[in-house]
Amino acid sequence: MAKSRSNGNRNANKPTDAKLLGNAYIRAVNRATVLDLFRNGKQLSRSDISRQCDLTKPTVSAIVDSLVAEGVLKEAGMGPSDGGRRALLLEINPISSTFVGIHFGEDTTQIAVTDALGRTLAKKTADTVSENPDASMETARVLVNDALRDANLDMSHVTAAGVSVPGLVDRQTGNCKIAPNLGWHDYPISERLAALLGVDVYVANTTQTAALAEHQMGVARGLQNFVWLYVGSGVGSCAVIGGRIQLGTRGFAGEIGHCKVETPGLLCGCGKRGCLETTCSNLAIAREARKAIESGRPTALAFARKPVCAKDVSLAASEGDMVAQKIMTDAGRALGLGVSLLLNIYDPQMVVVGGPVAGTDDFFLDGLKKQAAKYSLETPGAKIVFSNLGSDIYLKGAVQMAMEKSNASYRIIKSAKTMEVEEDEWVYAKGSRL
Repeated sequence: MAKSRSNGNRNANKPTDAKLLGNAYIRAVNRATVLDLFRNGKQLSRSDISRQCDLTKPTVSAIVDSLVAEGVLKEAGMGPSDGGRRALLLEINPISSTFVGIHFGEDTTQIAVTDALGRTLAKKTADTVSENPDASMETARVLVNDALRDANLDMSHVTAAGVSVPGLVDRQTGNCKIAPNLGWHDYPISERLAALLGVDVYVANTTQTAALAEHQMGVARGLQNFVWLYVGSGVGSCAVIGGRIQLGTRGFAGEIGHCKVETPGLLCGCGKRGCLETTCSNLAIAREARKAIESGRPTALAFARKPVCAKDVSLAASEGDMVAQKIMTDAGRALGLGVSLLLNIYDPQMVVVGGPVAGTDDFFLDGLKKQAAKYSLETPGAKIVFSNLGSDIYLKGAVQMAMEKSNASYRIIKSAKTMEVEEDEWVYAKGSRL
């Protein structure tokens, strides 16, 4: 997995001036900084670029002329007049790059092929192959080729691929340490897919890619401090603080679902007992529904399909079933305890809840909000809301990751032999990330 420069120790004792780095490096950094400004389809004039990058107009003109000649940028017409001469606007040429997003879901593997702006050109899906990661990688390869064919492209057009997986991902290697719900252990996703596809492959877990997508295009767009919370067959979180995604030393940050909340507690998929996700995940919701049916409580769930699942419970709750409503509310309350910890630790502006069932259920969200408020310090302005990006959020985040990590300026900076480069969190500050 690609590395970027550290946000922590800047190696103060190492000289990093233009003379030592070399003019070629400085030009490459300036070029990458300019490109970073055009993310998400922005249209900018040369003056806009000069002002936002703090570069001289001649430097900007030289960079822009080069990017236009290469077909990376293109003219987008004249901007509005501010009383003077109208400025020529520039934008990313959508056909200059092609990106691939891959999401290995617990049930379905999704593939998207996009243009340089992240707009979907083709999409494919197939059943996920559990317990067999090699077969899953081959399935992904086939889907990618099929999607490219639908878009009248081939692998030679692809710049990079991003992968979202529901498990622990080592950010330095792109290896999946463990994905309990897929049955994967110590599997080199980045290495295997890079060999199959012939392009750079970047891997992150689902909460991290979801947080990236939410920040770029969802309800948390533009926020500097928020937490993305996933509730499905497992529970996980990802914090974006000060515009930086918090990955931790190895990329394992945010695994709130495996914090112990009960003793001895039920056995979790991670092999330990009493984890938070055993009390509030979709599996926990289904378990409580089965217990209610077996105990003879009056509920329409007794007539639901067998085996009953969390979706059945949520549907029954929305139709007025009081037993189902209590199950969803109680599950939300159980998660609320974990969310109170996130509120106290991070003091975010917002907590965004996503997932196939709990991430859309009002009773679950109501229980979560009440319990979080009960056990957290006062946090004025902190909102707890549903994500609005739907089930494609992980795929969208995987594409965004491929776009960022293949285009961002740290890919240039890290090659400087005079700098000691370490891993970096993704940074979403306005303009350049330098």
